[in-house]
Amino acid sequence: MTNLRDKAAILQTFSERLKGARETAELSQIEASSALGISRTKYQSMERGEIFPRFDEIIDLAKLFQRSEVYFFPSLVLLATDNIYTQRLDEIRSKYDDIETRLDQVESSQANILTMLNKIWEKVESKG
Repeated sequence: MTNLRDKAAILQTFSERLKGARETAELSQIEASSALGISRTKYQSMERGEIFPRFDEIIDLAKLFQRSEVYFFPSLVLLATDNIYTQRLDEIRSKYDDIETRLDQVESSQANILTMLNKIWEKVESKG
């Protein structure tokens, strides 16, 4: 669970990145809020780090400023994804094991095919 200090730091990072992205795009706060379909005061509150945007607004911000959603909340992503990475790693390991098993099956099939081809070749040579 995130404490108040963490939330303040997350909001601070978000507001700094939001302002930087807007300035890089050379937009005013009014232009940015208009493009996002939100009020100027709401946009200003987000840029001052007073409020979190809704999830759909984060997506809109990312599109407007041509950034990933993660760009605005890097520390939140790290906190939230730690468990996801562990689960994903387990899934990848399982898939790797499946692939390894299938590869063993393919190698076994190849060995059988080579054996059959050798037998056919021997018959062809003995008749020739």
